[in-house]
Amino acid sequence: MSEAESGVVDSTAKVKRRCHNRDLSGERYGNWTVLRRGEAAEPRYQEWICRCDCGTERAVKIKLLAGGGSKSCGCRRRVNARSSVVTHGLSATPLYHLWQTMRQRCENPKAEGYARYGGRGIKVCDRWKSFPKFVSDMSPRPEGRSIERIDNNGDYEPLNCRWATRLEQAHNTRSNRKIRINGENLTSAEWSRKLGGFHTLVANRLKLGWNEEAAVRTPILRRCG
Repeated sequence: MSEAESGVVDSTAKVKRRCHNRDLSGERYGNWTVLRRGEAAEPRYQEWICRCDCGTERAVKIKLLAGGGSKSCGCRRRVNARSSVVTHGLSATPLYHLWQTMRQRCENPKAEGYARYGGRGIKVCDRWKSFPKFVSDMSPRPEGRSIERIDNNGDYEPLNCRWATRLEQAHNTRSNRKIRINGENLTSAEWSRKLGGFHTLVANRLKLGWNEEAAVRTPILRRCG
């Protein structure tokens, strides 16, 4: 046995001896709270009656408490197992596919659409790199809606995302900019509809060099006869 291994063994043995020689009542070991000494026949098989945080009471051998071999009645493992099942159970859902697509177009240069997302600096926040946390923040997904960034130059993160219809998303594209006139803040498509024209009317005027005031306030000339 090496000196390092011997040191570990000696240290563990010392911990066990200290535990054997004192009252552990009220102490915490993982999820266990020690209640009282058990009734083992021999000191080396000494047990302590412990209560788990879930309410389960059980006799736990001193060597398992001292060495960290027992930290709960098993409820922690069951909770972790259930979490894994829930996460796996969603892997075939549209929400999981959406999450994967979101990450791919921000992180994978070979992904379709990367140039419009990751290529111009759009990122997925650290929290949402965990699918369960994404589900926690954004579930349930309303039928017929997709994820939208409120600020199109911002990242995918809880405060900058919402579920939106196709029309709402179309209004929020970079090309469909917001124009504020006299306190009214509308997209170019919304101003176009107010004028009674096609949704591209105001955008086309802006491309021709019109200023914003003229683009949204000049009536459409209609031919008579």
